[in-house]
Amino acid sequence: MRTPTIPKNSSPLSNGAIAAIVICSIIAGVVGIIGGYFLYRYRSKISKICREKLNLKAPAQKLKDDDDDEDEGCGKSSLLDILAARKNPRGLSGRVLVDGLPLPSSFKYMVGYVIQDDIISGTLTVRENLIFSANVRLPTSVSQEERQDRTEFLRGVSGGERKRACIGMELVLSPKILFLDEPTTGLDASTASNVMNCLHQLSRQGCTIIFSVRQPRFSIFNLFDTTILLCKGKCIYQGSPNDLANYFASPMHTRIQELVADLDPNEDEIYGVNDKRPDAEHCSFRSETYYVAQRTLKNAIRNPQLTLSQTIIVVVLGFLVGLVYYDTELTNERGVQNRLGAIFFIIVSQIFSTVTTLEPLLKERVLFIHENASGYYRTSIFFIAKLVCDILPMRVVPSLIFSIIAYSMSGLHRTVGQFFVFLLTIFMSTVFGSALCFLAAASIPMFAVALISVILVFYYNDRI
Repeated sequence: MRTPTIPKNSSPLSNGAIAAIVICSIIAGVVGIIGGYFLYRYRSKISKICREKLNLKAPAQKLKDDDDDEDEGCGKSSLLDILAARKNPRGLSGRVLVDGLPLPSSFKYMVGYVIQDDIISGTLTVRENLIFSANVRLPTSVSQEERQDRTEFLRGVSGGERKRACIGMELVLSPKILFLDEPTTGLDASTASNVMNCLHQLSRQGCTIIFSVRQPRFSIFNLFDTTILLCKGKCIYQGSPNDLANYFASPMHTRIQELVADLDPNEDEIYGVNDKRPDAEHCSFRSETYYVAQRTLKNAIRNPQLTLSQTIIVVVLGFLVGLVYYDTELTNERGVQNRLGAIFFIIVSQIFSTVTTLEPLLKERVLFIHENASGYYRTSIFFIAKLVCDILPMRVVPSLIFSIIAYSMSGLHRTVGQFFVFLLTIFMSTVFGSALCFLAAASIPMFAVALISVILVFYYNDRI
């Protein structure tokens, strides 16, 4: 990939929107532009960033580090989300063009995005997290040996730390561009310097780095090639960090923007420069399902608290039901009423016992949103893996334990056929409760609200 030449009479300045010039041009250079210009037009009605309409024309560049230095809440996360095609387009107008073409549908498979919070699976080791990322994100044409080589190389980059492990999981894909939202937040000075030095080395190896950072140290600030300062949703400076002092010492120089405010970009220089880009290769549906299911099963096995709590609950409930309805009579009217009460109590208790799955589901919700937005796997694959390797096994074994204890102690018909009917009823009741918890976790991010919603549905369903 070569850097396009810039006509001598062109200017990268724009009307009050210089902040987006370098960022957008970096994206153009990264996704494969070989000549021409990049046009970025955007207006946001719901975000602080890009308040005015932007009509920016900038040359594509390569090997640039970018810094959005800003006060908290000035819109840098929204800007990064927009540039990385992660922002919900609802309420937004405008377009983002790369080399005169809209962003391809496979754009998220070409870039990496490290969010501010370190969202990784806590039950997996650093190596296993990197291997999982390589398995689900690399195309099937990549051999297993090459996947292992990438994992071993990046394991040294990760250093066993959560932040660097998150960066390593994105680098498995060998992205042409890497977005990072405050990669130094929560790190001590030494670790922050190590992370930024790693990013600087990556930029020199051909990976464009776009990141945001607040109040960087002097040693970190010197690593930046291009700096963009944002304040209250507006750009106040864009350029080399070496020119910051002169720029703010001579504010009158900012009037140069008025001289180019009416410049109209030549559309012929912007559109139709390159042929349409081929879509990125995806991992096959079967491979994604296998690796996501494998990780889901590991999470279930390595989370003994949940498994142990489920086992204790069903054992206690089983003996409680067995003692209350021990050897109930089968013939008289009182025995019939007792059996009806036992069946009602058993079903209700089994449904309510499934609320223990709500909190783990809510924790995985954040991980799923991040991985799905980064193109790790399809939504349907996560659901299938969760259903087959987590929900069903966690319901089958407890249901079997409960049924053996409660059915043998209660005065119910002791025949094999009727026992399996009882077991199937218990199993379907717990699956219903788990499915409702799954729906609540997917729809409601707050645990307290989700729990109350599930309990209300259980209660009124039982009343009906």
